[in-house]
Amino acid sequence: MYTVRQLEELVTDTIGITELETIGIQRKLETIIGSITYREKPNKTSKEIYQEILDRFTWSNRFELNNEEVEELLKGADENNSEKEEQTENSLL
Repeated sequence: MYTVRQLEELVTDTIGITELETIGIQRKLETIIGSITYREKPNKTSKEIYQEILDRFTWSNRFELNNEEVEELLKGADENNSEKEEQTENSLL
């Protein structure tokens, strides 16, 4: 229940905030991540888990979108990043 309560607090506290990478939000996310128990050792570092949760939290509009919607947004963002990298490389040549 502690983790759920912390997550609910985080969502409530960040309504209307556009910049989610603040010290307060980072600390709350770190607390939430630290309170999660795993059946097996995760194959990601705490920092990677933190970044993934922050990305999902941001892209899902504080978890209002479902997984499929977030996956589509992330896929679009990845494609845009790939195109920008390609353009940058071509302009350097």
